[in-house]
Amino acid sequence: MFRTIMYKDPYTDTTVITFVKEIDGKCYYAEPVELKFKHIPYGEQVSPTLRVVDLDTTGFLKSIYDAIKSTNIVKEPIAVPSVSERHLKSVEYHLEDLRQLLKLNKS
Repeated sequence: MFRTIMYKDPYTDTTVITFVKEIDGKCYYAEPVELKFKHIPYGEQVSPTLRVVDLDTTGFLKSIYDAIKSTNIVKEPIAVPSVSERHLKSVEYHLEDLRQLLKLNKS
């Protein structure tokens, strides 16, 4: 089971995030990581910032989502589009690409 601990540290003006995983009654935490942003030209391939094993992805992301919802750090509601909404949007883009390729006008 994953837990994400998140809070605003007023002394350092930072948001503190700690990832915890419980396995067989033992508690493990992710070692500290410093996010450094580096300029890259558009189109250049980059390595992922974070890689999560597929088996853990859903629980890990849900723990982040739950932590964000439970804090007052993010003021706006978090809108998560449903699978059907995402699918519809991808179909719209695909159809627009086909129109451009076939040089058809929208009707």
